[in-house]
Amino acid sequence: MLQFISKRPFQEEGQIIYQQKSHEYSVWCTLLDNTNQDLFYSGSDDACLNYYDARIGLLRKDRKSHSQGITYLLNDGEHNLITGSFDGYIRIFDKRQPNFPTEEYKREGGIWRIIKRGNLYLNGLFQEHKYELIEINNKQVSILQEFKEHTSLAYAMDWYNNLIVTSSFYDKQLRSYTI
Repeated sequence: MLQFISKRPFQEEGQIIYQQKSHEYSVWCTLLDNTNQDLFYSGSDDACLNYYDARIGLLRKDRKSHSQGITYLLNDGEHNLITGSFDGYIRIFDKRQPNFPTEEYKREGGIWRIIKRGNLYLNGLFQEHKYELIEINNKQVSILQEFKEHTSLAYAMDWYNNLIVTSSFYDKQLRSYTI
């Protein structure tokens, strides 16, 4: 069950203002829009990318863009929505015309997490047990650095200045790298 809880004036704090069962399988990710407080998104094991408006409910259900579950959502600038999926693609959508991705980039294994800084992307590839730092320029992907030291699911990461921190699931490892 997806719930949206309000913290707006004139509404009781913590009050549920939107609730809907909107996916068939487990929901892996949700995202609030960075330009409109009423818009939000969800991605699920059912491979559906859903678009919502808290004032009226489900706006759109995209069943065609992803062939496997959607694991990560990221705002990028004013109009772009980036998704990661078990199918191994990073997809970029224009939120104003979300009928299909404007760009797609195939990686090795499923995308578990994405962090973006300029043209640089840090990806967690859970099936490959690694992380990679890539650059996308003129729709071309260059691998700048790979972090392959983990022996189980690439699970969480963060990036600040020139420091990257990664963790993995079953081997219970935390690693930090300087880039």
